[in-house]
Amino acid sequence: MRPPPELPIDILPNIIAHLVKDDANTLFSCLLVSRIWCRLIIPILWRNPFHYTDYLKKESTREEKQSKIIDVYISCLSADAKKRLKDRTDIKILLSLSSSKRLFNYPKYISSLDDKRILCAVWDWKLKREPSIDGHDVYHLLFALIRMFAEESQSLQHLSLNSCFYDKSMDRKKKFSPKDSFPSLSSSPSESSRKILLVDIYSAIASSQRKFKTICVSKANALSPEEAMIETTQIVTIIKAQGKYLTEFTISSCKYGLDEIIDALRFGATAKSLRSLTFNGCDFAQLSSPQIATTVEFFSRMENVLFRMCHGYKGEFLDALEKKMVLDHSVGGFVTNIEAREKPSKEA
Repeated sequence: MRPPPELPIDILPNIIAHLVKDDANTLFSCLLVSRIWCRLIIPILWRNPFHYTDYLKKESTREEKQSKIIDVYISCLSADAKKRLKDRTDIKILLSLSSSKRLFNYPKYISSLDDKRILCAVWDWKLKREPSIDGHDVYHLLFALIRMFAEESQSLQHLSLNSCFYDKSMDRKKKFSPKDSFPSLSSSPSESSRKILLVDIYSAIASSQRKFKTICVSKANALSPEEAMIETTQIVTIIKAQGKYLTEFTISSCKYGLDEIIDALRFGATAKSLRSLTFNGCDFAQLSSPQIATTVEFFSRMENVLFRMCHGYKGEFLDALEKKMVLDHSVGGFVTNIEAREKPSKEA
């Protein structure tokens, strides 16, 4: 019997694209088919590697898997980044991972930059590999990884920043998952170090000039007004770098700087691509009367604008929204009357 013909290489990506994305076992088995299949599967598996650990029921297995992912990413750090970590932290495993050679540049495949998910994985890695290091070391490693992803990834689509991990302390031996509230460590950095780390993480992303389709930002309630404004400046810089690429933006717990963030969204090329806005726990009292009219006009160009547990609304703001948009209780916010706009008139 003649062997079956090989599939043309150019149709393999279409086949792989229809595989169940959440079926890690199927994807891993495809790695063993051939080198070509391996080269096609690796970018899929490493597009969102922490996602596959969510389906592991055994906690110890999940922790070990996440630790291995962080091992791989640490080995991919540049020589300069590893040197900085050696100089500033007590992470000993760097010595053994520094010489590791990888067949793929795994950081370039990641599509979602979520500091909460990354910190969860780093925390699991700490418990498994370096239980003696303190919170300051963990934050330096977190920053090194975020900076690497921002600079090297060729697939970034989504950005999620959670400044609130500077807010609270927690037991150093406590375990947590991505579903928990964002933690800090009991040995957290000092106020000045915290401010520097916050600026470094945001500025690394801002300076990378990366473009994202969706951005979610959770501001830190415990920051001082000065720190909050520094944070706002970095967020504004990130927004302005998006051009016509950004389509969805979510901001949470914004006590200071909401007016500047809205102005950054409504001016420039970003305003032409943006379709959805979500505000969670934001203070709208920051908007002055002159800003209300221009803000509502900007909101009316969105497909939907959602408000969850926000406060500080002025009567004129709500009145203007109701005139420009339609309140849709099913989505919990205002939507534009898209159907009416697209439906041709009878006269036409």
